[in-house]
Amino acid sequence: NDYKLKMLEEMLPETMTAKEAESLLYRLLKRCKYEPSIAEVMDEWYAILRENRRPEAFHAGPARTVPQRHINQLKDTRQALLEGRPIEGMNLSKELIRFARSFFPEISLAVIERNQLEISNCMTDRQKDLERKDGYMTYMKLDKNGVITLYMSKIQ
Repeated sequence: NDYKLKMLEEMLPETMTAKEAESLLYRLLKRCKYEPSIAEVMDEWYAILRENRRPEAFHAGPARTVPQRHINQLKDTRQALLEGRPIEGMNLSKELIRFARSFFPEISLAVIERNQLEISNCMTDRQKDLERKDGYMTYMKLDKNGVITLYMSKIQ
């Protein structure tokens, strides 16, 4: 019996509280008809630890209403996905949108998406132009049909 107690002292943590020890004892009395084995004691201890680590149940707060425009936008997006249609602005990075709007502040996401390759090329060329410092810079021009064209211009 002394050997068993020494083993349990080594296996159970030193930081065990009186409440945890009481809970362990209660569970063992409930579970075991005879003296519990070391394995049974440790099984119950690990069960207590698992139960203590479980997150608390979710308690819903007050319900908030969602604006109808958000609901409509979600429905439109869902329908577009089901039909296999492209979703406006879904494949655009924030940097690309910011760069395009630095040239054309009122440009829509649909026009940016349609001209994504040209805008991306302009971004890359601009970086190279700034590093090269040869006096030329890449610019974008937007026509009335929503088509972007790239051109080089000498810096004044």
